Amino acid sequence: MKYGLYTLIIENHLKQIPGFSMEFGWGCGYVLIPEGHPFYGVHYNDIYEISDIRVHGGLTYSDMFEFDNYLEWIGIRELGGDVTLDNCEKFNKYWMIGFDTNHYNDNLSRCSKDYVLGEAESLLEQCLCDDIESIKKYKYKILRRNKLNRLDII
Repeated sequence: MKYGLYTLIIENHLKQIPGFSMEFGWGCGYVLIPEGHPFYGVHYNDIYEISDIRVHGGLTYSDMFEFDNYLEWIGIRELGGDVTLDNCEKFNKYWMIGFDTNHYNDNLSRCSKDYVLGEAESLLEQCLCDDIESIKKYKYKILRRNKLNRLDII
């Protein structure tokens, strides 16, 4: 977690399809974004108009995180990052952007769970890039609110 943004990685659902023969990486990586951030509500293709985000295979997902659908969506897949089954309810209505590891030449050795987590963390850092004025303003607002509320957590 950093400046109100969170990471989530989810094991690839293609592993659970019997007889599926294509190779793919461990899973998908996401960043959950609160309302007020410049990327909130922005389709992943449109984010490239305001940011130079670089992540494995490019952004391939954006949608609202809705707790009611979350448990069904996850199923029995393994999770990682900041969001867990125990705390996921608090992220209802966050915006999610993310990437997958289902591209040509993706496999478990090139795109392991650790790799996916590293890419998700890199994506989070890029969502806080100081080169974009609207992100600088967002970060200042979060720091100011935390200082006023005497919170030590960024």
